Amino acid sequence: MSWTHGLVGAPYRDGGRGPKAFDCWGIVRQVFADQLGVDLPGYGDISADDLRRVAREMARGRDSWPWAPVEVPQEFDVAVMARPGGRVPVHVGVCTGTGTLLHTERATGAVLVPLDSPLIRFRLLGFRRYDP
Repeated sequence: MSWTHGLVGAPYRDGGRGPKAFDCWGIVRQVFADQLGVDLPGYGDISADDLRRVAREMARGRDSWPWAPVEVPQEFDVAVMARPGGRVPVHVGVCTGTGTLLHTERATGAVLVPLDSPLIRFRLLGFRRYDP
């Protein structure tokens, strides 16, 4: 999981696409580019708030190619999440393969959180694997 070291602690910035500050989609894009050589769409300069539709489509599973739904997450799978107490997809993060999730939010910046943490597990709506 050494690939997370350069990202943990990076500040959150709405619309942040790196390399020093990220929003949730920005950090997913950075991980996919650096670790998998995959250039995910950047959706221009729209904000993380406007990227909710990306998370919604991933959670619905409709027309979501190349994002295949998976039950048991592995390294580099994307977690789709709701706001605390919600059921509408609004947030994404990257699974590390060790039972933790790398994600970033205003309140925390980029952090690693166990998938079974009460702060995360009730927000999880599903996982998607990039399968071009």
